Amino acid sequence: MGTRVQTPGEIERLLGGTDVALLLDTGQLTAAGGEPVQALRDRTARVRRVHLEDVSQAVIANARDRDDARRNGAFCELGTRDVDLLGFFAALDGYDGWVVVEQDWFPADGEDTAAHVAAEVRNRDRLRGCLGI
Repeated sequence: MGTRVQTPGEIERLLGGTDVALLLDTGQLTAAGGEPVQALRDRTARVRRVHLEDVSQAVIANARDRDDARRNGAFCELGTRDVDLLGFFAALDGYDGWVVVEQDWFPADGEDTAAHVAAEVRNRDRLRGCLGI
């Protein structure tokens, strides 16, 4: 999906050979075959930032390339596809760093944004439900 260090093996090699902190990206890691909940449990001490996004493995599997995957909604509304958000937030207990929420969207010329704006409202509502706020 275009990230330099994305697969579980690439992450382990980077962390094994350095003392850098980890930005754990739930969507990119899932897209690369990783499991965000397990990655968080394995590397809690190294996680300094979280990039929260959901991803559809089915869209990725049927895409011609990463741009096709993104244009067709591989990174989608939170809680609608393959990232275990409830499990991830349970494992995130005690974390006090930043969480960045992203839903990649490639608008077509003249496309109405109302559906995407509504999806972002639902994203915030899901986060409130997951976090109990």
